[in-house]
Amino acid sequence: MSSQNHRAKSGGWDSYFKWVYVAAFIALSATYLGLTLIPAPDKAVLTQHHITASDYRWLVYPAVILLAVSWIFGLVGSFRMKAYSNIIRKSSDGSAFNYISAGFLLYTFVQPLSSLTANVFGHIEKHVTGAVPTLTIINNYIAIVGMGIAFVLISVGAERLSRLAKAGNESLMEHLWVGAFIIFSSIYSYFIVIQPLHTPLARRVYFLPPWLLISTIAIPYLYIWYRGLNAAFRIFWYRRNIQGRLYRSALSYLAGGTTVVIASSIATRTITTISAGLNRLSLTPLLFIVYGLILLIAIGFVLIAIGANKLRRIEEV
Repeated sequence: MSSQNHRAKSGGWDSYFKWVYVAAFIALSATYLGLTLIPAPDKAVLTQHHITASDYRWLVYPAVILLAVSWIFGLVGSFRMKAYSNIIRKSSDGSAFNYISAGFLLYTFVQPLSSLTANVFGHIEKHVTGAVPTLTIINNYIAIVGMGIAFVLISVGAERLSRLAKAGNESLMEHLWVGAFIIFSSIYSYFIVIQPLHTPLARRVYFLPPWLLISTIAIPYLYIWYRGLNAAFRIFWYRRNIQGRLYRSALSYLAGGTTVVIASSIATRTITTISAGLNRLSLTPLLFIVYGLILLIAIGFVLIAIGANKLRRIEEV
């Protein structure tokens, strides 16, 4: 009965928000697919990889469609998380899960938004070459701001969860994962520094001087990833220190999905950073890398959806 009351009370504004969100999400995704699949393939790309337009469509278009499918998984996972947070909104952990669900909703929305923005900018750049630097910089900052806010929201919710657990000393595990992140940060910074930023490819990726690239791209990304991975750790720690086998099982899916989603973001940006080397690869290995990243984020949101669904069923029993 209490679950039904919570759902009834959350139906008004939440229902309106849900349909506005879904409509905007569908519009962004459909527009991206249309702008990507309908125009003829870029002749420069065909020449570079020695393929025909038909070959390009068979190789690339499935990846684009799979990307859109991964966004749908994100939508489903985020809504499952939001539905659960609505049910428990008056409980001690309701506020924490509300932050987590809001972060996933924003991150899911940013995916088609940033992809569409990059696509539109790409079409503009073909006709207005002088606008390339400005549009590239704007697109990079749109992605980092949206992702940053989303991961901070998730992290805030996860930290609130961890404070609810009557846990023992977590310092050893935390030191271990923070140490691993410091090692990764050093490697990532190394790749940033050694990239030949004066090359045409590097300019197409960032169009920023080295000091601005480090201070406004590299450091913010590292901070965002730290907050995201810390969120996954906090959810895992909360899961370890609560009672209830079913509840702990559901939280395992949630923590695992959060980790995978963040890992896909880290992998994508790292590959972008070393793209000068990847540009020498043929189209087939590049597509394997793209498919791997898309599958990674899809798996992450599937795990989140499973975890949220398990949590919701526990509350409805």
